[in-house]
Amino acid sequence: MSKEKAMNAGKAKPPATAVQLSDQLHTALREVGTAPAPGSRDLVGIHGISPGGNYTVPIENVTQQLIGVLVPAEGPPRVFSYGQTLALDMTVDGHDQSLVTLRIGTKVEAVAPACLANLIICIAETKDATIQFSFPPKALAVVLNAEPLNRALHRISLYARRSIF
Repeated sequence: MSKEKAMNAGKAKPPATAVQLSDQLHTALREVGTAPAPGSRDLVGIHGISPGGNYTVPIENVTQQLIGVLVPAEGPPRVFSYGQTLALDMTVDGHDQSLVTLRIGTKVEAVAPACLANLIICIAETKDATIQFSFPPKALAVVLNAEPLNRALHRISLYARRSIF
């Protein structure tokens, strides 16, 4: 018997249940470490987009998830269309009313991913961790220009920054 075999023969493998329990503990500790802190906003997580902006699920699935957030069945809509422009309602607690442009024509504004991160985040699973990130511009351009989203949005027919008499 070689030296290596003799050394390995003396080592006992841990029982399968011990390995399973160890894996479960490791997973639970990771989940506790990534849980939102008390008082955190309840952001909607969108699955199916990689950090590089590639879709890992059909684009229509992501579009439908996004419609449910931006034009909720209950509660006020958050995104509106005005001609060829999409705008996000950034009003906080009914004060300081504000619309932020997300898209003009077909061009997505540079601030769109950051502004939408107040409502939605993307989530990707890796072997070791769960990654959260704002919508990659490449993926956001596809869904903000998607015809089903544009059909679902509420339309602004008249918009004025000051009182009209």
